[in-house]
Amino acid sequence: MRALLLFAYGIVESIDELEAFYTHIFNGNPPSSARLLEGMDRYRSIGINDPPGSVTLRQASALERRLAHLGIQIFVACKHTEPLVEEAVSQIVKMNAERLYALSLAPLYTRTGTGARLVV
Repeated sequence: MRALLLFAYGIVESIDELEAFYTHIFNGNPPSSARLLEGMDRYRSIGINDPPGSVTLRQASALERRLAHLGIQIFVACKHTEPLVEEAVSQIVKMNAERLYALSLAPLYTRTGTGARLVV
């Protein structure tokens, strides 16, 4: 089995998950009320809970359909929400993948995000 790991910043499926998402981003520190309200307003204004997250899941599903015949399984890993990178990599290791490919779906570069090194 070969694996393709899609990296994403996070998938927030409900506005109720925003506080936990921001808390993770801020290294365990809860967001201020103002920042949380601003985030909630942003999500409400676009009418979809998590456009990047829903796009990531659709991309994973499409890739899974397109690559299944090559024996490539698709995994999604997020920096700030479930499924976390560590969990996805652990699952891939347990499945004894012969080869691991990685693709960052994060729309921006950050030193601690897309620029971070993954040590397995």
